[in-house]
Amino acid sequence: MEFKKLLEFYGFKEEDAEKIRRLIPYLSEEDKKIIAEETKSFVFKHLPRSAKLLEELGVKGAFSGTIEKFITKILNFEDEFFAYVETVAKTHISASISPEDFLKDYAQFSKLLFDRLNPPPELAESLKNLAFVILLVAVFIGLSFIEKAESLREYDPVTGLTAKIKLVRETLDIAENSRSLILLDIDGFKELNLNLGYGAGNSVLAVFSSHLRLKFPASYITRLQNDEFFIATPLPVGDARKELFSIQRQLIEQPIEVPTPYGTERLRIEFKAVILNAKLFSSSSSSSSSSGDIDSFTTARPYLCSNVRVSE
Repeated sequence: MEFKKLLEFYGFKEEDAEKIRRLIPYLSEEDKKIIAEETKSFVFKHLPRSAKLLEELGVKGAFSGTIEKFITKILNFEDEFFAYVETVAKTHISASISPEDFLKDYAQFSKLLFDRLNPPPELAESLKNLAFVILLVAVFIGLSFIEKAESLREYDPVTGLTAKIKLVRETLDIAENSRSLILLDIDGFKELNLNLGYGAGNSVLAVFSSHLRLKFPASYITRLQNDEFFIATPLPVGDARKELFSIQRQLIEQPIEVPTPYGTERLRIEFKAVILNAKLFSSSSSSSSSSGDIDSFTTARPYLCSNVRVSE
């Protein structure tokens, strides 16, 4: 996926870029230097793995300059910015920077940037547009990490679900052809693995996946990581919610037997989920403008299934 196409999919236009350029006078070169130096200090103080990699690669001295350059490019928002984002993604991957470290580093950078920007109130829309682009850069680089890690896998070995590489490759088509997007996770799964072993955990994942496939037969379903799942379904939000509650009832009423180092245990699988209207992310949606997407996403009231846990 190209970063420029990702922006276009969300309805980002030249007039949105122009609003970002209006912020240029409100961030001095000195501000950029301070943001870069404080971001660098954060990495070397709190992210030892990344700090070690930067030193081994001999780029510690150039790190601050790279951040300053990134700030300049995002505010100027010229065509070369798109290629620059893709280069940044490839650099993080080739340097083996962990996704976790990248997100922490990027979150700190974003906070420092917005703390330094102090435009007048009439440029609030410009700040929204900048926040939107900052968020999409993180999404794009995160997807690049996943694509690299999963490029050789077609199916999840534990659940048999389609591997998440398809989600990375076909994100836009999947969202376009769905009515609801669902994120799920099994509560208490980490403790289950620790207390009963990975055999029990894998059994829980397999059973949970079979219920998802049964209730969402014409949907794209994948395991994102550990006990986290994603579903893109043609069902509307209300119907998807009903199916999730049906799954929850069955899993509570019918405990499953799982292998443990001590024999078998009967467990009830319980989970929580968030459902989003997929049309918030559709290129055909009239609300798919940059600021509209942010407002819709952050102010939406998603349906929550039971806040529960895996328990005996």
